Amino acid sequence: SIGLDAAEIIYVANFKYPRANIPSAGPVGGPCLYKDSHILLNSFSQEFREKSIIYSARALNEKVELNIYELLLQHLEVGSKVLFIGAAFKGLPKTNDIRNGLTSNLIRRIQRDEKQINVRIWDPTLEPADLLDLAQLKIDSLSDFSPKIVVIGNNSQEIISESVIDFLNKLSSDTLI
Repeated sequence: SIGLDAAEIIYVANFKYPRANIPSAGPVGGPCLYKDSHILLNSFSQEFREKSIIYSARALNEKVELNIYELLLQHLEVGSKVLFIGAAFKGLPKTNDIRNGLTSNLIRRIQRDEKQINVRIWDPTLEPADLLDLAQLKIDSLSDFSPKIVVIGNNSQEIISESVIDFLNKLSSDTLI
């Protein structure tokens, strides 16, 4: 309401200050967080579940993912190229687990809806085996792909590198990031 950007404030508060660890906003994923919150909620009455902050947080998180997907669809045409940078469900601390992550969930939604879209994944921290059934989508070099849309899937340090920033800056001005 006063015109400040929460993401910028968090960045400034954390900048070169080792005791600050304010997390960035964004969708959360992973097999445990999703599964455990639903298991916990099933221990309570329906009325309690519907009023629970845990339920509200899960519902909001799932809506964020759906909103991102709908935004993608607005910018996609048949044959569009989409690049997912970062496939693990989280970047920090580092993991090689893609289950229930933003990238894998969005790609599976694209596949399930049979969208004719050229999807690729670039993640220097993952081996093809880490990507499970999505391994065939992995590219080893950013210069191998010129996307119409780029989705940054996590906060990995490798993803926020100078070479990735240079790649993003060289993309066409109509590329959605």
